[in-house]
Amino acid sequence: MLNSLATLGELGSAAYMLGKGAKALGFINNFGTDTGQIVANTIGTFSDGY
Repeated sequence: MLNSLATLGELGSAAYMLGKGAKALGFINNFGTDTGQIVANTIGTFSDGY
């Protein structure tokens, strides 16, 4: 179960970061915040560490 949660966290954080990249490239006008990016990076880091 922990492995499944870690995978879910990793995929969720990756999807968020892809959205931030799409915003930076101009594909999406309004997506995410700096706080959201910190949370996504933290979740991704812990998931990778697991």
